[in-house]
Amino acid sequence: MKLQLIDEQKMVLYFKLHHPRTLKKLCFSEIGTHAHLFDDDRDRSIIKKLSKDCYLPTNDLILGLLKKYPGLKISFSLSGVLLDQLEEFEPRVLESFRDLAQTGRVDFLGETYFHSLSSLTPNNEFIRQVKDHSSAIERHFGVRPSVFCNTELIYSSSIGSKVAQLGFKGILCDGIPSIREGMTCHFMYQHAARNSFRILCRNKDLSHDFDYYARQANSLSINQYLQRIESAGSDGGVVLGIDYEVFGKHTPQAMAASEFLERFISTICENETIVPATPSEVVNLTGELEPLDVHSFVSMAGDSDAISKWLGNDMQCDAFKTLNTLEEQVLNSGNPEITRIWRNLQSSDHFYDMCTEFRKNANSPYEFFVNYMNILSDLSARADEASVTKQNESIEYERQHLQVPEWAQHYVTHVANTVG
Repeated sequence: MKLQLIDEQKMVLYFKLHHPRTLKKLCFSEIGTHAHLFDDDRDRSIIKKLSKDCYLPTNDLILGLLKKYPGLKISFSLSGVLLDQLEEFEPRVLESFRDLAQTGRVDFLGETYFHSLSSLTPNNEFIRQVKDHSSAIERHFGVRPSVFCNTELIYSSSIGSKVAQLGFKGILCDGIPSIREGMTCHFMYQHAARNSFRILCRNKDLSHDFDYYARQANSLSINQYLQRIESAGSDGGVVLGIDYEVFGKHTPQAMAASEFLERFISTICENETIVPATPSEVVNLTGELEPLDVHSFVSMAGDSDAISKWLGNDMQCDAFKTLNTLEEQVLNSGNPEITRIWRNLQSSDHFYDMCTEFRKNANSPYEFFVNYMNILSDLSARADEASVTKQNESIEYERQHLQVPEWAQHYVTHVANTVG
């Protein structure tokens, strides 16, 4: 056992917010005929409903709690694709997050911009998306993330090394009980090859059970939940990662969940047995921790099935491979709109829609696959057309800006002087 860094029980509470762009249905015969590949009307409706039912009232609740309890600290993980939609469809939500940021006690985590699986590829798209996301967080909220939260908490030591090279001080991951026996109590480790890089481990069970206790909506459930947190965090602390939509979309008893959140935070802040903390605050603690080396992937789905929800069948793998083979073609098109479409198609949700297991969606994964591949074909044709246009424009520019040889310039000058 390495040096104990924390002499009090810390609680890191972060909320996850993400919504992908919805794909339009595109038949094979319609490839090349549609101006828009995403269903903006449906996304606008979803974002406005989420904002009304969840984002705005819950942000307002948390702002009131931050003002009431000076020791309270909260964190958020917002995907870039959601930020784009909020900016387009419901900018009031961004303003409410800015109000939270101005308290100085709210942390924003780094992500891949499009909630993508780019960390599983050898190309530079992962680096580009992480940098773009950090810049977007800074532009919107005036802070730059120092702790990273990968898509679906997918993690390995190699991913940790990439993130450390990008300047982050730590990363969140999941599934630790199944990685190393006897390490289930710890909530923070250090990277095996980078001693100063921290690995914060979300407590999967307590995070999942939040809405279970919230639905009971009584003081007994709060006490039971707090007892479990104290027990789990006995070696320093606990990390809770909760889907923000539990307060508005996923749970019919959304009001009860909000009431539970308010009473839960109030109890913690008033009793002072557990100290709220942000991820950036915790990873800055100095000292040596237990090293953690993860050779295979882990994620919110566990270890043996770490990425199978997104890349577990032939359809998903074929779609993922085809998507990534378009990278050079898309980037060479020089068309920002085509690049934006390609990146929005990287959202992990599109691959989960093709999953044949763990499904709650009534729609067929095969229909999702066919539609997705049709959209990729459409995108490929757009990229080719844009590349031809770009090449023609370049040729025309060069034709109009031909460099006159020096001898010709002297000849023209000589003729002009002679005639003059």
